[in-house]
Amino acid sequence: MTNSKIRNNSDDLQGQIVPNNTPAIQADRILDALTALYPDATGHVVDLMEYALCDLRHLADQHVICFGSTDQRGYRTYLQEKAQ
Repeated sequence: MTNSKIRNNSDDLQGQIVPNNTPAIQADRILDALTALYPDATGHVVDLMEYALCDLRHLADQHVICFGSTDQRGYRTYLQEKAQ
């Protein structure tokens, strides 16, 4: 999925369409969200990922969803986005 926005706040970029969900931006957004969600991890990325993955598995269990299958689909999406 590609989202774009028109930037009008800079003379050199005025009217240009600039992507607003590049992999780097997505990584920054999830890091900000996880840091807010798990403040005890004090920003350690490995800990944040571990806590989030654990909680996502709990969520999958609660809704009777196969985490592994969902993870595989997410991985395929990741590969597609990374290749762009």
